[in-house]
Amino acid sequence: MWKFIIIMTGFVCLFSTAKGQYFQDFNESKTDFAENNMPGWATRTGDGEITFNQRFTGNSVVLKIDPQKDIQNIWYAFMHRDISASIDIDQLLTPEYELRMEARVKISHGPKRINMYLSELGNGGYLREFDIPEAEKWHTISMVTERFQPRKGKPLMTQISLMDWGISSIYTLEVDYIKVDLVNKNQAHPAFGLPLIYRPPIEASDAFDKVYVATKNVSLDSLWPDLNMNSLLNAEDSTKLLHLNTSGFTLLAWDFSSLSAHEIATVGSGQLEIYTHQISRLADSPKDFGELRICEIYGDMQDWDADSFCYNQFVGDNKLENKINTQTIIDTKMQAKKGAKTVVTISKPVMDRLLSGKTKGLAIMPLGYISASFYTNDFPDKAPVLRLHLAN
Repeated sequence: MWKFIIIMTGFVCLFSTAKGQYFQDFNESKTDFAENNMPGWATRTGDGEITFNQRFTGNSVVLKIDPQKDIQNIWYAFMHRDISASIDIDQLLTPEYELRMEARVKISHGPKRINMYLSELGNGGYLREFDIPEAEKWHTISMVTERFQPRKGKPLMTQISLMDWGISSIYTLEVDYIKVDLVNKNQAHPAFGLPLIYRPPIEASDAFDKVYVATKNVSLDSLWPDLNMNSLLNAEDSTKLLHLNTSGFTLLAWDFSSLSAHEIATVGSGQLEIYTHQISRLADSPKDFGELRICEIYGDMQDWDADSFCYNQFVGDNKLENKINTQTIIDTKMQAKKGAKTVVTISKPVMDRLLSGKTKGLAIMPLGYISASFYTNDFPDKAPVLRLHLAN
């Protein structure tokens, strides 16, 4: 979902050094930094219904989200400002120069992704996602733009965003500092974190080293928590199916035990592929409605018996949000035609967690109203598969 609407602010850059660099570490002892008042910065929300507050600690700024009214979990929030006064646009427009953005951040829940965005107001820009693996620890992230050519005389915006983290908790993103430098792209610059493209491209299926069929697949339904749903059959031909609806979702797991220790590090993203049996959705769905939401599974799946496993066994005395990451890896439309394949890219950080065992599998969740079914691993040519790259 493309969610980053840049809105004009009347603020000018207050904390900068020489032309070509913007820096703010939020360490100023300023009385005008107060609850929901960040001088020079604008804050915005969109799509979902949330409460967004900001707080200055004296050493950092804390962005606080209460999303509990956003039933669909499609919210986003960001802080941004115009940094034009700190950057030599004439030099930026020469072929040798780009912008480098760096920030130090801490998240309340993890792993979660945040975004950094550099843009010309109203004309798009350069956005990268960053997977922050751990909560309550400081992480430094950075990116360097590619062929970024904003128009002279237009506001140049720097932005940090968070989105879709969940709806069951109060979430915070703490920012220690932000800096944007004008850099020569032919020189080496410190790199922190892994900038991820949004939306990631779909690679050709034959570009991957390994293909793994899901060894376990099961559908669960919160409305029928004690029932095993793997006996769900297509009434016409008795085909066993995986299903998805407002209360139902599917879990997929893979066995990577055949990988040797030196192969486990991935060198790129992975690819999930599933095959449609049937899908029903509204003819005129609202934005981000009636799609698939792919998420990471945290709950242990080693002792599954697909023919007896049920929702209560999976969740137990816990909550679903503690078993499945409430932030999507990616959302996608499901192909409508019977037998058609739906393919999505699974990012490198998620693939690393899958291969290490920290993430136990992938969940296919509903985004908005949808009723769908797809084929199980009983069908070799239509089974859910995960493709991946291995280290050389």
